[in-house]
Amino acid sequence: ASVAVALTVLGAGLAVNQTEVKAESVDIEKIREEALKEVIDQMPYDHLKNTLAGAFRKNQENERDLKDLNDALNNTILENIKSSNQHKKEIGELKSANGGLKTALDDMADTLNQASRKVNELSAQNKALQAEAEAAAQKALDALNNKNEQIAKLANDNDGLKEAIEGYVDTIQQASREVSAKQQELAAAQLQLEAKNTEIEDLKHQDNMKSEEIAKLESEAKMLENLIGSGKRELGDLEAKLADA
Repeated sequence: ASVAVALTVLGAGLAVNQTEVKAESVDIEKIREEALKEVIDQMPYDHLKNTLAGAFRKNQENERDLKDLNDALNNTILENIKSSNQHKKEIGELKSANGGLKTALDDMADTLNQASRKVNELSAQNKALQAEAEAAAQKALDALNNKNEQIAKLANDNDGLKEAIEGYVDTIQQASREVSAKQQELAAAQLQLEAKNTEIEDLKHQDNMKSEEIAKLESEAKMLENLIGSGKRELGDLEAKLADA
């Protein structure tokens, strides 16, 4: 056993200190070789055989352990590659999903911008129609006041025309009532326009306005335009009637 220990120690010393031996003199290495040879020569054959067989078995065990470690390492590498590929696939899917979301958001932004522009256009049109309706109503009132002044002057100038004037007054009063009714109708339309403008301003600050709401808004604005246009035509007819009276 002491010989085996000596052999092991000498072998280990040679392996560990190989670099240092090269740095030292050649004589030291030669002395170690001679000492190792002497130990081996003195070792019984059976003992040497058993020692070498044990070393061989140990080497085989180490080789098996090394193979197992290499297999485990290769399996770990393969698992890492599979995991990396899966992660790459998931990243690609996420990128694709993000691209779809970006496209949807861009489309939504375009829709909102178009809706905002349409709301602004409708608001401007409603304001213009409101101004025209007010001007037409004022013009009819001015014409009515002018006719009333003419009637008063005729009544003062000629009592003989009283009956004709009374009929004329009836006509004017009827026209006045019609104008008053039309003014009330236009005033109601004006209130609706103001309410619609308020609704439009509210919609401009919303981020989720849909195409159905836009279509509804356009339809309601069109109805108001038609109503005010009809009122303007009727006021024009009343003005013509007053002018011919």
